[in-house]
Amino acid sequence: MPTASSRDSQMVRILLIDADKRVCQLVTYSLGAVGHEVASAPTAAEGLALIRQDWPDLVISELFLPDAAGGALCRSLKTAWVRGELPLMILSDRNDEADRVSAFECGADDYVVKPFSPRELVLRIRAVLRRKEASSPTSPTAHSGLRVNQEAHRTWVEGHEVHLTVIEFRLLTALQENQGRVLSRDWLLAHVWGHANVSERTVDAHIKRLRLRLGVAKACVETVRGIGYRFVDAATRRSGS
Repeated sequence: MPTASSRDSQMVRILLIDADKRVCQLVTYSLGAVGHEVASAPTAAEGLALIRQDWPDLVISELFLPDAAGGALCRSLKTAWVRGELPLMILSDRNDEADRVSAFECGADDYVVKPFSPRELVLRIRAVLRRKEASSPTSPTAHSGLRVNQEAHRTWVEGHEVHLTVIEFRLLTALQENQGRVLSRDWLLAHVWGHANVSERTVDAHIKRLRLRLGVAKACVETVRGIGYRFVDAATRRSGS
């Protein structure tokens, strides 16, 4: 993941959820002018569907949507899904203290009142992303729909959380930390099991179960015949091993 200092000069993938077409046009144009990519949706349901398809770097949403009033979307994003790992900014034409407090209590990272300056919006996006990266010493990493947060001990595949056992999570992170490098079964036994009294077949069995849990992201764990396993970016492969 890019560092906070490199974010300013890199494209940020943003999802805008707002039923107001004029706002969508203004935000899309303003953010596109500085190199960001903006997708939009008019409802919370459509926005959540887009997130499942292609995880953005940040979500900007109207506080009151046709199918999600108040902080409903905040709660969906922040508690049921990622507990704060997906930055969320609120756009609203309401400047009441109660609305702002409610949005922040539900997990919003910033609250922008309409009408707003496009330049200010760009700067506030940068500030939100910097704060998020600064507060996450072990940032989630993503490979072809697979996201892992080692600090939180959590894994997602295409936006859906996958529950792994302790050994499965250790296997996945050991492979991911050594992306592209072939790890022998002996190496995995030493670093995942700590040379416990287990055989090499145990490694194979756990790898098999890990792949089953990863589903469409299983191709990230590649078998190297006669040697062991390695972690690859599944996007570069047509099918799993």
